[in-house]
Amino acid sequence: ELQAAEKRAQERLEFENQITKIQTMLEFARSRDTAGHVEQVEKEVLNLEEALQKCQKNEKKYRKVIEDLQHEIAEIKDRLLDQKKKIEYQERDISECTKRAAQLNKDYNEQRKRLQLIDSDIEKLRMDRHNYFRTAK
Repeated sequence: ELQAAEKRAQERLEFENQITKIQTMLEFARSRDTAGHVEQVEKEVLNLEEALQKCQKNEKKYRKVIEDLQHEIAEIKDRLLDQKKKIEYQERDISECTKRAAQLNKDYNEQRKRLQLIDSDIEKLRMDRHNYFRTAK
């Protein structure tokens, strides 16, 4: 019986040693899996941080482009307003010139009518003079 008890104790010790080995191997495997997972997550985090930095650089660049375009638009609007003012002044000048041309045309027509009346008076006087000379002969 003592031998059987020693044998059982020996088997129990071997069994416990095997359990300890298996537990150690399991913990090692778990830590390796966890370490691999942690490495994978760290790589993903690094990749995401790099992508974020790239996006931030692009955002800065695009903000600068947008700002430059907004300044350019403001300058174009200012030039457009200046051109509109010039057009308004030129339209006023054209309107004044048109009115003046219409007045000059009206004056010209009046003077032409007066000249026609004078010409017809001169012609009438010539006829009268001719008739006087004729009757006087």
